[in-house]
Amino acid sequence: MTNISDSIKSSGELKLTDQFKFVASRSIDNKYRLNLGQKIIKLLNEWYPFKSFDIYISSNGYILLQPMNVIPANEQWIWSNPQVKASFERALEDAREERTTRVEDLDNFLETL
Repeated sequence: MTNISDSIKSSGELKLTDQFKFVASRSIDNKYRLNLGQKIIKLLNEWYPFKSFDIYISSNGYILLQPMNVIPANEQWIWSNPQVKASFERALEDAREERTTRVEDLDNFLETL
């Protein structure tokens, strides 16, 4: 594995901390397309599912593809507001750790909030 950089991604500027390993070689076709192939996509999907890539090019010609997911516009407010995002992340952690309460009567529960 080759260490590409010693910094982190922040404020829209790409900085890398991860190490990279060679996975495969691919050629571009006559329309300048690059097919990553099933092996690479399956490998990436083992970490988390994704729908697209952000593409970064360094000053020395390295290309980095960062798997991305699109956030629906009606859910963007969650990730744009730090307080809401933190609350949402706490709720997800509570659910993972099974710190939840089963509600039998939802209408009654909502009236008590």
